[in-house]
Amino acid sequence: MAYNVFDKNFEEMRVLYRNPKKKDFLDSSDPCSEKSFKEAYVISKISGWSTVLITGANGVGKSGYAKLIWNESPCRFKVASRTKNELKEMALLDDNGVLQDREVLEVNCAAFAKDLIAAELFGYKKGAYTGANCDHKGKIQIAAEKFGCLFLDEVGDLPLDAQAMLLRFFQNKEIQPLGCAEPGLIKKEGEKNSDNENFLPRKKLKELKVICATNKNLEEEVKKGNFREDLFHRINKFCVKVPSLCERPKDCTINFNNCFHDIISDVEGSLESFLAAKWDSKDLIDWVGTFKIDLERFDKMNRHYAYSWPGNFRELRNRMNQAFMTKIMEGKSSVIEFEDLFPEGIEAAKRAALRESPTDDVASALAECGFPSLLDDALPEFDLQGCLDNLTKQYSEKALDQCDGNKTKAARLLGYSNYQMLDRRRAGKK
Repeated sequence: MAYNVFDKNFEEMRVLYRNPKKKDFLDSSDPCSEKSFKEAYVISKISGWSTVLITGANGVGKSGYAKLIWNESPCRFKVASRTKNELKEMALLDDNGVLQDREVLEVNCAAFAKDLIAAELFGYKKGAYTGANCDHKGKIQIAAEKFGCLFLDEVGDLPLDAQAMLLRFFQNKEIQPLGCAEPGLIKKEGEKNSDNENFLPRKKLKELKVICATNKNLEEEVKKGNFREDLFHRINKFCVKVPSLCERPKDCTINFNNCFHDIISDVEGSLESFLAAKWDSKDLIDWVGTFKIDLERFDKMNRHYAYSWPGNFRELRNRMNQAFMTKIMEGKSSVIEFEDLFPEGIEAAKRAALRESPTDDVASALAECGFPSLLDDALPEFDLQGCLDNLTKQYSEKALDQCDGNKTKAARLLGYSNYQMLDRRRAGKK
């Protein structure tokens, strides 16, 4: 008999991870985001200590999916190989001996200079390079000792030498700090060795779950020589693909509502503190309390204009903040409309978003439809009309998904005069 892990607790899980206070953007009201949510949940249960890869554009909430995978993983509570003192040191046991939640140590691989990221990940010995004034544990060792899970964000930006060191870690569970002649661990502060060095040679790490994320197409990066193929296969054992906000109109509306209530709460709380300090804020507090939004209209206009939201959830929240500030500054209407998010005009915003779209993504999409690259010296023989038909079908299907299967709305979205024309284009007819 088939078993569905979501029969009993899926709705409860969705509510838990949709909580706006988490700010992890795990709304799952659209089919594509629901699929990603389910993938992440199942992977959390079956992947064990294996590495997981999360892909998606910037701002779609990859870190939230990493936390979901670790929060729901049985590995999070594996304590058989730990002593009671180790658990206390890792802050996993409270004063009553009750097991506590384990955190995720997040490292943004794009935030460090290329010559520093290896030292940050693997650690270094005193004197390993100029400025290395003391022994330093790397993030990998710290994560294994204190957290249990390491989240490597933007792993596609790692330089090749750091990729080679990371591959060795995945293969042997060993790290080699910079300045050390062999693999091992930097000792904890206060530990003494027979030779009085702060290095434990050949000592391996405890269990560590590694979750990687990237906004790049790693398969394309492998072809370009920017990412090691062997490392790609190591981290791609389980993969979650997180869709962009433009593919999730329902999630967009839900998050618009969450943004609104977050802002109201933050502003009222801030003004209340000013009022307590005898600032004259009561009238402003009362006025902010009258602000409102029309979710139904927002959803309708968002689907009608089909704005691509290149900045995803971050852009939505930033535009909401700006609209709220403008309303307060003007002191007129207290209703925030969809159009208020685009002071430059929705059409201008759409044109700007089109210019900002990554060329690699566009080229990949065209290649999937059979178009040869325009960057090559000469065009090969190819079926131009067939490629155009493929592209038309893809846009037609996407429009239908976005409009929840309503053919009339999908036809209007694509500029067709009626849904019969949409059906003909989907069938490859003129």
